[in-house]
Amino acid sequence: MTHNFEYAERYLKAIANGQIPLIGLLGPAQRKDRLLQNLGSEAVQIAARVFGPVGLDIGAETTEEIALAIMAGIHAELSGRRGQQLSVKSSSDLYELELTH
Repeated sequence: MTHNFEYAERYLKAIANGQIPLIGLLGPAQRKDRLLQNLGSEAVQIAARVFGPVGLDIGAETTEEIALAIMAGIHAELSGRRGQQLSVKSSSDLYELELTH
């Protein structure tokens, strides 16, 4: 996290060609959009891997809650999951099972 926009832009340029699967940004989505716009052609290489604001929407307010939301979001993304309630997944799995049988 950097509060300096120019630093954030330099960091993104430095890692644009790397293999980092998930790059999280704190702050509003407009900040992410502006950073990507400023990257120009390098944005194509990195845009799908940049998440901002980073984390799952769990209503986080405190520092600890925000950290939990970020870690949960990272884990969900790297596991190829959406980060929904397990009961929702179970219900949809049962529904799909009923449709196929």
